[in-house]
Amino acid sequence: MADRDAWWTQFIHKMYPGYPDEVSAIRRMIDWAWTDDKRESISDESIRLMSQTMIWFLTSCNRTLRDSATKAIICLLQERINVLMQLIKTFEKVNDPYVLQRIYTIAYGCAVRTSNTELLKPLGDLTFQAVLILKM
Repeated sequence: MADRDAWWTQFIHKMYPGYPDEVSAIRRMIDWAWTDDKRESISDESIRLMSQTMIWFLTSCNRTLRDSATKAIICLLQERINVLMQLIKTFEKVNDPYVLQRIYTIAYGCAVRTSNTELLKPLGDLTFQAVLILKM
């Protein structure tokens, strides 16, 4: 984690401008994702990769960046609970408390916004197991 923070966290902090009218790749990704647009033509794999990239933004000490990325990821995944569950499995053992906290926040946000209610029980079971494993 220290090696990552030495360059990645500083890099994304510098790349996320403080003013909404300043453009950067990170802001463009978040702005694109943070809409209620229907993305039915975009594959699950593309959504997973975009979400996975933005999950790494959650390592930032910049709370505005973490909040924006969290909300953007919820918008991307709210109707793709199956993709969210893949990401929970991918990140369940990451050693960054910011990432873990936000992954479960994203799961909650998606659970309350999704119309795909048949996947809520498997999502809850997966989240419970992931949190239980963390405690052991």
